[in-house]
Amino acid sequence: MNTLETISFKMEDMINGVEVTPETIGFARFNRFNKEVEDFIKGGTRDMQLDEVYVKVEPGSYLLKLAIPLALAQLVQPDVLRMKTGSDLDGMNATRQTIVKSWQRQARRRPDFKISIESAENKFSTVTISSKTDYHQRSENLWVETEKYLTGRVQDMGGKTSANVHLQLDGLSKPLVLESSEEYLRGQKENMLYHDVQVRVLVEQNIRTRELRKIRLIEFAGKPPAYSEDELNQAIKKGTQAWANVENITDWVAEQRGTYDA
Repeated sequence: MNTLETISFKMEDMINGVEVTPETIGFARFNRFNKEVEDFIKGGTRDMQLDEVYVKVEPGSYLLKLAIPLALAQLVQPDVLRMKTGSDLDGMNATRQTIVKSWQRQARRRPDFKISIESAENKFSTVTISSKTDYHQRSENLWVETEKYLTGRVQDMGGKTSANVHLQLDGLSKPLVLESSEEYLRGQKENMLYHDVQVRVLVEQNIRTRELRKIRLIEFAGKPPAYSEDELNQAIKKGTQAWANVENITDWVAEQRGTYDA
């Protein structure tokens, strides 16, 4: 029988106040996590058979213990060791990169979510992916400081320990938190709370993912640009009537500009 090494994958999470365990995990999530672990082991090799990998599910969160042939374990270990030495995933197997980044995104959305990878034979020390880690490729971590105008609705202002503004943008699940000062917020003559506003901010933006961080409010820049739908419809109606007798608008415009080719 082949020499086996044991690598464990442990998922910790809370769903509606209930710890995820072998007894409470949803079927879809059960399938998804098991497939992610399988792909992590295989590293994208489609025709790799895992018949000699033996699985043991243990209580206490959701824990998979895999007894893996030595030759296969030696393919996995360098990438796990790479994660232990830093958060830079460059040089890691592409499939494992994708899975780690997926786990990292989930951890950022849910603070209770955590993945731990451990070697029973101590081939590497435990690696953890959580809301406190930042596994990424170098190309994903390019941040530049810039000024931007943002439009959204003010959901909250003030703060007990630090002054800030919570601005809800369309398309985002959570409001952006804009750092400010008590003096500036106190000096506002108009009540901004629960109103749509335009703000000018100093922010760091990731040039690849477009994510924003370290957002600092410079000023409230007035109400967001708006248009009257009735006025727009009237303009469309007027334009349609004006062009009603022109058979080919494109040719007519070209002829007026002197660019028409006969």
